[in-house]
Amino acid sequence: MRHACHHNVLVTCGGKWVGHILQLREAMREIPEFQTGRIYVADREAVTPAGAFADGTFQVPPIADSSYPHVLLELCRHHEIRVVIPLIDIDALALAPYRERFAEIGVVAIAPPVHVAELCFDKLRFAEWAKRHGIPVPRVFHPEDLDRAPFPLFAKQVRGFGSIGAGVCHNRDEARRVLADCRMFLEEFISGVEYSVDGYVNRVGQPIVRVVRIREKVVGGEAFRSCTIRNEAVARVADQVLAALAHEGHRGPVNIQIIAGEKTAVIDVNPRLGSAVVLSNQATGGRLFRSLLLESLGQTAQGDPDDYVAGLHLWRFLGDLFYRQGEVKKVCPEPTARRSSPPEIVFQNDGDSDASPGPSQAHSDGLVSRPHWLRQSHREGQSDELSRHRPS
Repeated sequence: MRHACHHNVLVTCGGKWVGHILQLREAMREIPEFQTGRIYVADREAVTPAGAFADGTFQVPPIADSSYPHVLLELCRHHEIRVVIPLIDIDALALAPYRERFAEIGVVAIAPPVHVAELCFDKLRFAEWAKRHGIPVPRVFHPEDLDRAPFPLFAKQVRGFGSIGAGVCHNRDEARRVLADCRMFLEEFISGVEYSVDGYVNRVGQPIVRVVRIREKVVGGEAFRSCTIRNEAVARVADQVLAALAHEGHRGPVNIQIIAGEKTAVIDVNPRLGSAVVLSNQATGGRLFRSLLLESLGQTAQGDPDDYVAGLHLWRFLGDLFYRQGEVKKVCPEPTARRSSPPEIVFQNDGDSDASPGPSQAHSDGLVSRPHWLRQSHREGQSDELSRHRPS
């Protein structure tokens, strides 16, 4: 079996995260083994903003498609990918069972172990686990607790993400309607400031990054404005979470959401890079992303969790992508120069994927071109709301 020999990076479901691509490229330039590598984006869409800033893109099936991880494995085999980096919850959850499959072909998938993924993405399971480890979390209310419940309560999906379905219940009737849906649960409503902590646990189980930041404006569960700060109480709780996850066997990035007001409690944990991790990476001088790449080489990254710049602000803004019939016409802001990409590689369906192939065309060598969801685009170098737990 052929192992990856070049050090290329593949960011999955990375369609809109331009900042992640640019900062990962910076990290690659600072590590000799990655300096000649390329960065690619895989997404269900053929044309994406992040893809316009990468060295190439791959159109892949949706995460829910059973062929999705197999398609990524094929891409890694044929494009000498060294590291696969998922950016959203359901992507990390989908790739977790395939970590060993990626490792067999010399690829490091930045995904948690399966049991850690399930622990963090099942919010009821996480609440019970956190209580056993002395980690403060909001109290969960069951149907039998409603007569004594202090309203308002906060409603969440057990396996939700991006604040989908979350909201406030003001009375027992609303609470009963929420609990009639088996996908939902209720927890204590906490008023306060919402913080996000970007952490990293190195390969020997040591937390080496822990950047605390305020989520100043949140849209759909994602921070659009944020600021790094020092807060000992929040940092102490985050350290508890990082240490407990390290004991469970997790290695790599962690995003922790904490609310602090009348009490301090962990409201969500994601064993992946956060959507606004670019701020924390910048505040550590790029150390967070460098650690991720260095450890993919088998090295052990080191660092002081308190070593970051406080008072650094992030304000995300909209850009514009114009394309026609799958061809990018203009991007604003304009991408900087990119590395030229290798010629497109065509491969046969080896039976590893169970998806139905899309339209194909014959080639002179008798091979069949990639299905439509494996469409690849390469470009030559070109110039270049505060916490949902808060009362409104």
